[in-house]
Amino acid sequence: MVFGNGNIPDTGQYPPVSTMWQRFDATARYRFDPDYVRRLGWKGEVYAKLYYAWEHNRVTNWQNDLMQTYMYSVSSSTGYMTWLAFDNPNYDVHRLAASLAFTW
Repeated sequence: MVFGNGNIPDTGQYPPVSTMWQRFDATARYRFDPDYVRRLGWKGEVYAKLYYAWEHNRVTNWQNDLMQTYMYSVSSSTGYMTWLAFDNPNYDVHRLAASLAFTW
């Protein structure tokens, strides 16, 4: 950006571009009582696992901030459909998973 008189603004030609990514994840594991497992007729050990993850991403980019909601995907089956920010880099995700494991 240049003013009509040829000067560059005090803030510089382009605003800063920034990305902030944060993540937290945790795993919990519970071992079932071996006596209880034997009473069920199983041999070995049984575990229950729980996994949680939170992810947060924020991007400030003057190049695509105004157009982001109108970005589109071009493929043979979708043409030029408007994809209302399907690839938006600003997101929050909560993920939860559980599993049951046996060892013998």
